[in-house]
Amino acid sequence: MLSFHLKDLLLAIFSVICHSLDMDEINQTSQAKQPANPTPTPVNNSNKSKLIPIILGVAAIVVIAIGAYVLGAKQSQPVVQNIVQTTPISSPTPDPTANWKTYTNQKYEFQIKYPEAVKIEESDDYIDFTIEPVGPMNVGGGISVRIKILDNSKRISLNEVHKDIVGYDCNTEYGGKCENVTFNEYSALKATDFINLSDDLAFYIPKDKRVYVISTQEDQTLPNQILSTFQFLDEGTNGLRVCPDSWVEFLSPIPTINNPYYGQKGQFITINGSIDLIPAEKFDLEWIRQNCEVKNPEPVG
Repeated sequence: MLSFHLKDLLLAIFSVICHSLDMDEINQTSQAKQPANPTPTPVNNSNKSKLIPIILGVAAIVVIAIGAYVLGAKQSQPVVQNIVQTTPISSPTPDPTANWKTYTNQKYEFQIKYPEAVKIEESDDYIDFTIEPVGPMNVGGGISVRIKILDNSKRISLNEVHKDIVGYDCNTEYGGKCENVTFNEYSALKATDFINLSDDLAFYIPKDKRVYVISTQEDQTLPNQILSTFQFLDEGTNGLRVCPDSWVEFLSPIPTINNPYYGQKGQFITINGSIDLIPAEKFDLEWIRQNCEVKNPEPVG
C-alpha cells in the first residue's frame, strides 16, 4: 500500500515537471515566430525565474516522499526480539550426615554414621544406636537403630531368619509384609508391619556366613538417615576403607611389652576410638589420603 501511494506521487511530480517544461518550450516557440525587429528587445528571464522555484519545490517533495517511504518501510517491518532462555542452576542438596561421626566395627566388618545426640551400646551380637531425648519434653528419646549379627552357617533363607526372630512367617497377619529389595546397594529382605515390641521395620542382609538384621521404627527421619549410611568395610585388593583416628610410623621398635606388635617397626593405624594398633597394610591408604582428615603417618620415636 505504501509503495502504491509513492508511485502515484512520483507520477504526479513527473507530470508537473513535464508540464512546466512544455510551457517554457511554447513560450520560446512563440517568441521565435515574431517578426524580426531591428530594435533589440531585452531578454525575458521571467520564465526561468518562475521555473526555478517549481523545480526546488518538486525536489523538496521528492525528498520528503522518499523519507516518508523509508520511515514507513522501517515501521512496517516486524520487530524481532532476542529471547534468551536461561536454564536455572539447581544447587546440590546438602548431605545431612556430612558432619556425623563414624562407627566402625572391625569384628563384624561394617561401619555406620551417627549424629552427636546418639548413645551407642554394644554387646556380643548387636549394637544399639539410641537417640537421646532432647529438651524437657524428651523429644525424640527412645528411638533406636539396632544392628544384630546372626550366625548363618547353615545358610537358611532370610524368610526363615525373619520367622525365627518374629515368630511368624512372612506375608501373614502377624509376620508382616516381606519383599526383596536393594538396601544401600546390598541385596536384602525388607519386612514391615510385623508384630514387635518396639520396631516395625527390618532389613535382613546376608554376607558370607552371617545375616545382619538392621531394625528401627518406620517413618522416622533420623533413624532412616542413620540406616542410609550403613556399609560393609571394603576388604578388596586395596584393603579396608576406614578413616583412622591416628596413623603413626614407628621409626624404632615398639617398646610396649604387652603390645602384640612389640619390637616391630612400621606404620600402624587406630580406628573407632580404640588404642589397638592395626598394621597400615590392611587399609586402602590411597583412599584414606583422599577421603579422611588423617592423610599421612606421623613419625614416632
